[in-house]
Amino acid sequence: MVPRVRGRVATTTVMAALGLALAACGGGSGQPAATAGESPSTVVAGASTTPAAPPGSAVPTAPPTGPSAFTEPGPYPVGTLEIDAPNGPITVWYPAQPGSEAGQAVATYDLRTYLPADEQGKVAEAPFPTAAYPDLPAAEPEGQPFPLVLFSHGFCGYRQQSSFLTTTIASWGFVVAAPEHTARDLTACLSGTIGQGATTDVQDLRAAIPVLEAENLKEDGPLATVVDTTRLAVVGHSAGGSAAIQMSGDPNVATYVAMAAGNGPAPAATPGLYVAGDADVIAPAATIEQWWTTSVPSPKQLAVLGGVTHLGFMDLCTIAADQGGVFQVAEQSGVAIPDVIAHLTADGCSPSHTPATAAWPAIRHLTIAQLRSGFGIDPAPVALDASVADAYPGLTVRYQSA
Repeated sequence: MVPRVRGRVATTTVMAALGLALAACGGGSGQPAATAGESPSTVVAGASTTPAAPPGSAVPTAPPTGPSAFTEPGPYPVGTLEIDAPNGPITVWYPAQPGSEAGQAVATYDLRTYLPADEQGKVAEAPFPTAAYPDLPAAEPEGQPFPLVLFSHGFCGYRQQSSFLTTTIASWGFVVAAPEHTARDLTACLSGTIGQGATTDVQDLRAAIPVLEAENLKEDGPLATVVDTTRLAVVGHSAGGSAAIQMSGDPNVATYVAMAAGNGPAPAATPGLYVAGDADVIAPAATIEQWWTTSVPSPKQLAVLGGVTHLGFMDLCTIAADQGGVFQVAEQSGVAIPDVIAHLTADGCSPSHTPATAAWPAIRHLTIAQLRSGFGIDPAPVALDASVADAYPGLTVRYQSA
């Protein structure tokens, strides 16, 4: 159903070890802390990059320019909420009324909830702060409701795994919905129930669309009249990137972004962006580039990030970096991490690789520029070209399009 115009203010078992380690990290104070490698002002990123408008008013957005246009939060603070859906929980991030975040505590997530009961007691509460705030009033859209972006997490991942990206996307005027893929999420990996869920990841993504439409049509819900479910995009990491590729031909999908993913059935001729890390051993950049060259129809974009690993697309590498890394903390907490898994996953956050936080500005810019281009928000794509090559400190980018 076409939304009404708003009329009121309103890959492997490696990832299982990652989740254990992440849940084991952090202090026991229960207080959110700044993500390692980023300043507190960046973590609490409801802060607008443009002057705040009065609460409830639309935010004018002048067309940005350059390869750093979307590296930082946009003009909206970000609200977040949880929806209990038939296929499993969905986390939603959305543009909120400017100024409504003042004095509010940031939203956090704690991966202990994914651990088996006998493991949860081994680790202290460790809330991970995100750049969003629970249950803020939604912003007034400019002219038409906000497009819907579906986010698909990786194998043995979880729906909030890339909050550095999903919150920033929302701050630029998109509603982002991330369903939990219960058949292959962290809980399934830890409990040995992979593949035993009732639905696939693609089915989870498609099922989220009517859920968001129902939220849009509520008379007094937090997302009433602000979501346009007829303007869709799909963004995913690893197995989630493959899900995004599979959905590229779905009705109303304007564009898609596949991070650290490739190989499989050829996607539709829908504008797509592929982002790979050239230090990724799980989804090698060379394999992705070959498949992109031979199997992906135009129009298409590919960005290869120098020294970035499979985990560079997640929040993970920023956790407990000042304590020797997530695996040292996990082992000290008594969580059993097999040597081979610890070696592979620790390699993903090794100091010898490009820090994840150095990759995040490029991932943010490329993804948001692709979304805005796909939805026709920008008359021409903003710096989706070779200008990104050396635009980000500590990172090189190899870019091509066809």
